[in-house]
Amino acid sequence: TFGATDFGSGIEAEKFGEYAKDKLAVDKFKESQAKVNKLEKQIAGLDQIGEAKKFGYGVDNSEIMRMTKEKLEAAKKELEQNYVSPDLVQYIDRKAENIADGHLKKI
Repeated sequence: TFGATDFGSGIEAEKFGEYAKDKLAVDKFKESQAKVNKLEKQIAGLDQIGEAKKFGYGVDNSEIMRMTKEKLEAAKKELEQNYVSPDLVQYIDRKAENIADGHLKKI
C-alpha cells in the first residue's frame, strides 16, 4: 500500500486521499526543519564550550564545529528543497486533526 507508514503522525495515507502527496511533502519539510533546528542547537552548545576554553576550561572543538557547520549547510539546502508554504502545512495539520478526531469518534 502506498505510504501506509510514511507519515510521522501515524495516520495512514489512504485517509488523506487526494492530499496524500501533500502530507508527505509537509512531513518531509518538518523533518528537514527539525534537522536544521537540532544542528543549530548543537552549534550553540559547541560555541559555549569554545567560550569556556578561553578561560582555561573546555576542549578544542574546532574540528567538531567545522563538521557540524557543514552538516548544517547541507541540512539548510535540504530544507530549501523540501520547502512547502505555511498555508499548506496548516491545512495538512488541520486535516490530520480532523482525521484523528474522526478516528477517535469511531472507537
